[in-house]
Amino acid sequence: MKKCFVRVGSVSYCFLFLTSADYKSLEEQNAAIEKPSKLELMSLSQRKTAECDAMVDAKSKSYG
Repeated sequence: MKKCFVRVGSVSYCFLFLTSADYKSLEEQNAAIEKPSKLELMSLSQRKTAECDAMVDAKSKSYG
């Protein structure tokens, strides 16, 4: 019985592993990951820069 579960699990794992990549090459997979990551990093950078500028402006107004 355990061998049956191990075999079914192995077949399921292999099926999911082979079909999860959508038959894309490694370069295509990396590009698909890289593009949204770069966009998210750029968005975060812009947001944090705006927050920092607002904080600096607020502090400079409170001193002046």
